[in-house]
Order: sequence, then structure tokens, then C-alpha cells
Amino acid sequence: MNKGKPPIMKQHILKTLIEIPSFQNFKNESRLKEEEQITQFTESFLEPNGSVMDFGCGTSYYTGSNASGLDLDREMLKKADLTNRVLAHYSYVPFKNESFNMVVMCHSLEHTNNPDKPLKQAYRILVDKGKIVVSVPNLRSVKGIWKLFYNQTILSVAPDHLTVFTPKMLKQLFQRCGFKPIKESGDIVYFPLMKRLRLMRLGFWLAKHFPSLSNVYILVGEKTAKYWFVKPGRFNLF
Repeated sequence: MNKGKPPIMKQHILKTLIEIPSFQNFKNESRLKEEEQITQFTESFLEPNGSVMDFGCGTSYYTGSNASGLDLDREMLKKADLTNRVLAHYSYVPFKNESFNMVVMCHSLEHTNNPDKPLKQAYRILVDKGKIVVSVPNLRSVKGIWKLFYNQTILSVAPDHLTVFTPKMLKQLFQRCGFKPIKESGDIVYFPLMKRLRLMRLGFWLAKHFPSLSNVYILVGEKTAKYWFVKPGRFNLF
């Protein structure tokens, strides 16, 4: 009898431990709205001929063919429509200092248990006053609070999510890693039966005006001249 964990389980544990997210990109209504928001931010803050680096790009749903990207998932990287594709971890980025104008991180920061590292790498490779756009699942969303109440746990439903975020936590992390938050947004404020009641437009409107309650929280930051000295310690969830 074969004792121990099945091969599939071992592979899953290995991927989680070394922080290689493996998931299917799909475009539902809220994901399309998030893509639209991030594309608008990228285009509005990027100077002409500016360079974009997508950390944890996957198939690069958001930054398009005018950007470079890095990821550890070889199969997803092959599908990415990017100018340059690099097989690397975003905590150890193989680029020179001040070599990019913008860094984008879409649903990638939650896949590490040490989010300071990729943000500090982003700080290093960004030019002075360079911009960063990060989107993460929001623990404080209406949907997240409902799950917290229903499941009575803050553990993420996705097994490869190693860190959870609220808007306040992400802003604290930005400041600690040298970024000044300058703009925020969200995909949708979702509550049960919203789609069945055909209230999706209301959810998008609520996300625009109350991004801290949206399913996915989007934060834009600007590289400051020096690190903000924020005393290390526990995050404040709310």
C-alpha cells in the first residue's frame, strides 16, 4: 500500500510553499471591470514611451503587448502577449535600478507570505516618482465580511493565497516600502443575489464611490524620494 500523500497533493503543497500560483484566468463581469480600471490607471499615469513591468504577470490580462512581465508559471508565461517575458520570482527581480516607469501587480501580491520583498524590488527598479498599481482580494469587502461571518475564519478560500489584505493594510505596506498612495479604486461591491436581481451596475457604481468595500481593491502609489519610516509591527486589519 502506498503510504503518504498522493503525488498531486505533494505537487500542490510544493507549489504553495515556493509561492508559484497556478490558476485559470477567466473574465467574468467583475474581472473585466478590474481590467478596465487598471488599464486606465496604466495609460493615465504612464508617460509617452514609458516602460511597464508586470510582476506575476500570468497571461498578462491587464498590461498588454507594450509591457514586459515576469512569472514563475512557465505555461502561463508562454501565453502572455508581452514584449519581453522573464521566468523569475518577483522577490528577486533581474533588472537594474531605475529601469522602469511603472510596475503592475494584479492578483499576485497575495501569493507571497512576505509582500515587502516584491514591493521593495518594485521600488528599486522604478524611476524617481515612478508609479505602481496593485490589485488584491479585499478581506474587508462586503463579500469578504460575509464569508468571514459564515466561515468564521479569515483564511482565504484559495489555497495559494498566503497573505490577506484590507485597504488599510495595503496602504500601510505601500508606505513602509517607499510608496505614497495617490489613488484607489475597486471592481465591484458584491452582495448575495446581486446578479439574480440584475443589480450589477449598482455594484460597479458602489465600487467607484466606496472602493474599500469592493471585492478587489486597487491602489496606485508613487515612489517617494526616500522610505517613509513606519515603525514595523502588526497590521491593523480595519
